[in-house]
Amino acid sequence: MKKSHSSKHWVDKPNAYKEYLLQRNFGISLEDFNSLLDSQGHSCAICRKQNGSDKHRGKHTKQLGVDHDHDTGAVRGLLCNDCNRALGQFKDNPEYLRRAADYVEFHKKLHVKACSTVDSMLEALMKC
Repeated sequence: MKKSHSSKHWVDKPNAYKEYLLQRNFGISLEDFNSLLDSQGHSCAICRKQNGSDKHRGKHTKQLGVDHDHDTGAVRGLLCNDCNRALGQFKDNPEYLRRAADYVEFHKKLHVKACSTVDSMLEALMKC
């Protein structure tokens, strides 16, 4: 049977386990992680939500995760789960992300324009 990484050894030393995972997965220390966290004001580098956005195990909030370039392995910053997954869905492609932003802004403007036209029509009808 495969042994779990959350064995008693790691439960007794949560910082040591976190240090191990950060070093193994991203090549950074816990001190590096905490410095990055402080420099970002303990908030997601994209949406600015504090300490992540996903509820995890009841009332606890999931911490921010390390975002990295999948080609180079370079750490870019700390993101909430929602933003990190969104980047992954767009394959970390800046062009797709720009197109998505343009798409949302275009349709938001259309909606505002349509609403103002309807409001104008309603105002005209009320004057009759």
